Amino acid sequence: MENNIIIRLENKEEWKQVENLTREAFWNKYHPGCSEHYILHKFRKRSDFVKELDYVVEKDGEVIAHIMYCNSKIQCDNGDFVSVMTFGPVSVLPKYQGKGYGSKLIKFTMGKAKKLVVVH
Repeated sequence: MENNIIIRLENKEEWKQVENLTREAFWNKYHPGCSEHYILHKFRKRSDFVKELDYVVEKDGEVIAHIMYCNSKIQCDNGDFVSVMTFGPVSVLPKYQGKGYGSKLIKFTMGKAKKLVVVH
């Protein structure tokens, strides 16, 4: 890991900043405008939001990337439910996209997520 990179938990005081980062990361990417920042805003209030996996990448004192996780369920063909954990959006400021910061964030947090998953 680069010396000027810190992967750390997001602070509640940074929520607005990270929502703006997410908007910038996805603006006009897949369709006009975007909604990922609004999804992030709404999910933080949900009980299935995993605050222990709400991470940012800080580079030279600037927050440049973010990831969030939620507890989810998948319904099997037999009607049973399986607990899983999902992540996303993974947001990286446009000028840092394609440079591996999102991948580093995913790999780092997936290791932590594995420790939190409850297998039924």
